[in-house]
Amino acid sequence: MKKISHLILLFVSLMALPSMANERVLVLTEEWVPFNFSKDNEIVGISTELVKATLEHANVSYDMQLLPWKRAYKTTLKHKNTLLFTTNRIAPRESLFKWIGPLYRQDVTFYRLLSRDDIKADSIEDLKKYKMGVARGGSVEGYLKANGFVNNVHYFSYESEEQGERMLMSNRIDLIPTSKLNVAYRRSRNDLSLPDICEAYTIAHADYYIAVNKETPDELVDKIQRSLDVVVKSGFRDRVTRKYIQQRIADKTEEKKLEKLP
Repeated sequence: MKKISHLILLFVSLMALPSMANERVLVLTEEWVPFNFSKDNEIVGISTELVKATLEHANVSYDMQLLPWKRAYKTTLKHKNTLLFTTNRIAPRESLFKWIGPLYRQDVTFYRLLSRDDIKADSIEDLKKYKMGVARGGSVEGYLKANGFVNNVHYFSYESEEQGERMLMSNRIDLIPTSKLNVAYRRSRNDLSLPDICEAYTIAHADYYIAVNKETPDELVDKIQRSLDVVVKSGFRDRVTRKYIQQRIADKTEEKKLEKLP
């Protein structure tokens, strides 16, 4: 009887293996140059290439879509086997997802127009003297709220980076947050749509991961994590970063001590 039970257990286990092996994952991302963006009807970018290489190395089949951030975020929360990148791993999100990463660590820096040399900030409190723009529902908005900033008083939200830049250029806002890689990428390509901007104040650093729906099997999450570790260790991340910005940008924060986004 005991032998029969063992045979039944083995049979059930073997039957489950093809199901796991053939599962496809849905991979979602947003438009955020140079990490993930659409070009010539293809989703490209530093994070995109890293995620694709990781899934292919792990032999995991996938479909990838580019959506507005809030829609991609809500879809990942609701549906099993759904992955979302490039996602800032912050405390309010920690228990909502499983996590694979890190993909990158970047400073969160506010920029001003080069012509606005009247803007000076040496602390987070100094920023309250100015009008800031932030992506609606993003981690930077959450950080500002946690530090006493009030929507439509200290900061104003927008739906896209392009909208934020238009608001900056028209002086509707004084500061916008973006990544140094974004600025480096666009400058390296002589992007004429990039405003003439410079750094004003770095508020924190952010760790960017792949967020995974919590119903996704641990075995699959662990497999992708191990694959990412191998791909990063191979030097692929550094190579693809240089490919996009045509120069080496260190994947770390400045020497000064910075806090993480909450």
